[in-house]
Amino acid sequence: TIKNKTYSLPVFLPDATRGYVKGLDSKDLYSSNVDGVVVNTYHLMQDPGEDFIYQQGAIKNFMNFDGLVVTDSGGWQIFSLIQRNQKMGEIFEDGVVFNIGKDKKLFTPEDCIDVQFKLGSDIIICLDHFSPPKSTKDRVEKSVVRTTKWAERCKKRYLHNLEKYKFTDNNRPFIFGVIQGAEYKDMRQKSAEELIEIGFDGY
Repeated sequence: TIKNKTYSLPVFLPDATRGYVKGLDSKDLYSSNVDGVVVNTYHLMQDPGEDFIYQQGAIKNFMNFDGLVVTDSGGWQIFSLIQRNQKMGEIFEDGVVFNIGKDKKLFTPEDCIDVQFKLGSDIIICLDHFSPPKSTKDRVEKSVVRTTKWAERCKKRYLHNLEKYKFTDNNRPFIFGVIQGAEYKDMRQKSAEELIEIGFDGY
């Protein structure tokens, strides 16, 4: 149960990256009986911007859709852009610096949570550091370590924002941690155990 609405699992959530499902409007979504959608923090932050969506009354008003809305952290998009072209940015312990035109912008775990609160989602996803396919175990382990550190910062910011926006336990958004570890079972177990120790609503 999230925000006084109950959902049965498993649940299918179509991709609405930029605030819409391609080829469908909100009436189509209702008539299809889908429970909700997944939108993308990174893309919405770029255009039209989280402040604009917040001014419209958050993502559900913006979409004219009252179902479950999950905001993917956008981390995969940022990292995949950098992996394809290192000129797009660089990953640091504090966050990700990505280049937009002539400008450089630091995107931190705290920024990730702040944007998702402004979007007004039901389920917030922590910023994580994913491991590309066929990564060495050493690289995967570094990814797990960074994911845990970022998850701790995300959780701290999440709790801060619950107070800032005056959420109660009944109407607060949920927060999920993302397990890393690629194909290495011991690394995935390590990642899961560390996230459980921090404490999230889902994984």
